[in-house]
Amino acid sequence: MKTLNRALKLCGEDRIVGASETAITVLEYNVDNDIRRATGTTKPTDGDAGYEKGCLFMDTDAAAGSVLYTNDGTTSSCDFSLGVTGDVTNVIAGAGMTGGGDTGAVTLNVIGGTGITVAANAVAVTTAGVTRALMSAPAGTQAIQGESATIATTGTISKYLVVNQAGSLDSVSVTPLVALAASDSNYITWTITNLGQAGAGDTAMLAVDDANTTKATGGTALAISTINPFTVHGTGGNLTVAAGDLLRVDAVATGTLANTVTVPVYILRFTGTT
Repeated sequence: MKTLNRALKLCGEDRIVGASETAITVLEYNVDNDIRRATGTTKPTDGDAGYEKGCLFMDTDAAAGSVLYTNDGTTSSCDFSLGVTGDVTNVIAGAGMTGGGDTGAVTLNVIGGTGITVAANAVAVTTAGVTRALMSAPAGTQAIQGESATIATTGTISKYLVVNQAGSLDSVSVTPLVALAASDSNYITWTITNLGQAGAGDTAMLAVDDANTTKATGGTALAISTINPFTVHGTGGNLTVAAGDLLRVDAVATGTLANTVTVPVYILRFTGTT
């Protein structure tokens, strides 16, 4: 069917079009006799004339997703590109995002959070936002280490350590350079006291427990270059420290030890919020 007087013309006319002589079936012309819609088994060759800008061509021999083409060129020089295909009907903002929609131009925005800033084309972690409270347990643990004088066979040997960040004592260990056999008569008892900022505090940070001794009953013998863990105090408040607190680690000999303990190294590990 053809309708004249500058109206649209609808038809099913088979034609050979353009310099490339592409065989197509014209479905619709515009008022200037340019092709508006067509089908065929071969996409029109770019540069051919006779196709309206925006002309739709349906490739009847194409694979799924490669059927509909649009003329992005001009009437005198066509340029057919694959049209938009798909089945997306809605874009939903997921966790940590806002925006989305089901019509028009849709935008998704990332939400900033604690320690995170969001700007155009950039998501960044702020320096102030990197705290131990937000890290994993291993990453958020800070340690201070100190090498003590040799523990004599009698008396008390003390080691002083200064806390560098606020937090909470999580674990303590000692690693000696010599072994010491366990004994219920001649043994070491360890304590840690938080002396505070002024050095006058008396907060116990280790449990009053045989586990913190070298007793044969309930304690542990020392092995050469082996980490020996202590048991921290059961009250959480006793484990809290502030930056600058002075801690005293005491090794108290009861009886007469079988031998001296050379250069014990203490490691105190803290979790915290800074």
